[in-house]
Formats: sequence, structure tokens, C-alpha cells
Amino acid sequence: MEEPEDTEEKERAAEIADLRRRVIAGAVLSLPVVVAVMAMELFGMAWVPQVLMNPWLQLALITPVMVYTGWPIHKTGWLALSHRTADMNSLITLGTIAAYGYSLVVTIAPGLVPAEARHVYYEAVGVIITLILLGRLLETKAKAGTGEAIRTLIGLQPHTARVLREGQEREIPLGEVVVGDVVVVRPGEKLPVDGQVVEGTSAVDESMVTGEPIPATKTTGDTVIGATINQTGSFRYTATKVGSDTMLAQIISLVRQAQGSRAPIQRLADQVSSYFVPAVILIALWSFVVWALVGPPPAVVFALVAAVSVLIIACPCALGWPLRCRSPWAPARVLPPGS
Repeated sequence: MEEPEDTEEKERAAEIADLRRRVIAGAVLSLPVVVAVMAMELFGMAWVPQVLMNPWLQLALITPVMVYTGWPIHKTGWLALSHRTADMNSLITLGTIAAYGYSLVVTIAPGLVPAEARHVYYEAVGVIITLILLGRLLETKAKAGTGEAIRTLIGLQPHTARVLREGQEREIPLGEVVVGDVVVVRPGEKLPVDGQVVEGTSAVDESMVTGEPIPATKTTGDTVIGATINQTGSFRYTATKVGSDTMLAQIISLVRQAQGSRAPIQRLADQVSSYFVPAVILIALWSFVVWALVGPPPAVVFALVAAVSVLIIACPCALGWPLRCRSPWAPARVLPPGS
């Protein structure tokens, strides 16, 4: 049980380190552009250096964000589109590509775009990609915390058990205990498996299951739980549940299921997004067709601007869906034993 957990922990640590590098790069490169654009265009502040409003400088800063920081999002988004499905990663990919591509055209060949439409959207690309990846980093860290809780639960179990075999006490590996074995527990030891007391009396600390700090007194006929701690006396009990049937194993299984499951509101959000993304794409296509047919000259240029505008405007919607009650990501919260 420990080897898969260790492998998962290493993979999770590597993923967190990679996401952290991408988020830091995105934040450092995007922040100057975002601050300059927001201060100048939203608040009209004159202290912003004009060099930060230069499209070429913004292109140089945001290109690494688009390519390096956004790579995990673009990879997932295109993978979904290649399977003829659409999710919020697909919308982020399409929206940021549209915003970046349009801004690139305005920067390199502004003459191809009407004068009133010569605006760049590099700050939108940087903010959206960085925030989405930040949410993914937080989610991965939360999952790592859940994995630590699982490892803590596994660590509560003793590795060996003392059982009566052929009239003698033998210490055997935990995995060799079978239902019906008589287990001997001494003061201060952990109970290896679940069972029923057949001889002796003692107080057992069951706080890891019940949260009750006062030890429970166990006598003949009482049920005991594996991984709880015997206190003062010694007793013998018959094993009734071993392996994956013990209460501790079931708790671990439930925690793992909770980690990978989604709440009903999350499933609803995913279902809505599966319709929302194609709807946005369809609206963008219709905008292009309508403007191309009835728009003023140059009709095709205005049609392209209209279609790209739909994608750019819809792209920030992807910030709301992933940051719902949990991101496309967040695992269930797991309390440590005894909490």
C-alpha cells in the first residue's frame, strides 16, 4: 500500500513544482502589462511609463506566458477538441489564441485592421492564463494534502499482529491474519484488525474513529476496531474483519473516493460548460457570417473582428466555471483522525 502512495507523492510534488514555475513566470511577465493597461485605460493615470503601453513590449512579455505558462491549458483544450468535445480549457485556448492572434496582427500589420479596432488584448491573455493555472496549482496542492491524510491513515495500522496458533502466541505479518484468529493485545499496543473481545478487560483509545478523548472500556463480547490503541490492560479477541474489510481500510477507501469524486453542482457545471462552449463558437461563426454578408466595407475585416470579439469576451467566462465550489479540480476536504 505504501509504494503506490510514494510514487503518487513524487509525481504530485513534480507537478506542483512545474505549475509553480509556470505561475511565477506568468505573474512576473503579466503584472507590468496588466498594471499599465488598467491604470492608463481604466483610471486614466498619467504616471504610467509609455514604454509599458508599447505593443511590441507587451508582445515580448506575454508571448512566454502564452506559450510556456499556458501550455498545460492549451494541451488539454486541444485534446478535448480533437475528441470532438469541448470544455472550459477549450474555451480558454480558443479565446486566448483569438486575443493573442488578433493583438499580434494589430502589432505587426495594423493596416489590416480598421483604425477604430486597433486595440491589443495582451493583458487579457496574461491574466486569464495565469489565474487559471494558479487555480490548478491550488487544486494540486489540495490533492497533495489529501494524499498526506491518506498516508497518515495508513500509518495508523500496525505492521504485525500477535495471534494464537496451535496454542502458542506467534507474531505474524498483518496480511497473514485471517478471520477467526485469536489476537492477543498487550498494554500500549495497537489493535491490528477489527474483532470481538473473548477474554480480558481493558480501556481502548478509539479517538481516531470516534473523536472521543476518553478511552472506552472493553470487556468480553464488546466490539473493537483495528488501529485503535489499547491502554492499561491486556485482552484477547477474535478477528472478525481483516484486510480491506476493516473499518480503517474502509475509511481510506472512502477518502480516496471522495478525492476523485465530484459534487452534484460540479457535474452540473461541467454539463453546462459542454453546451456553453459550442454555443460561443457557434455565435462567433454566425457573427462572422452576418458581418461578412451585411456589414460595411471592408466586410470581411469587420466580420473577423466581430468573431474574434465574441471569443475574447466569452473567454473570461472560463474563470468563473473553474473557480466554482471547487475548480475543475478541488478535492474534498479530509479531516485528520480524531478531528
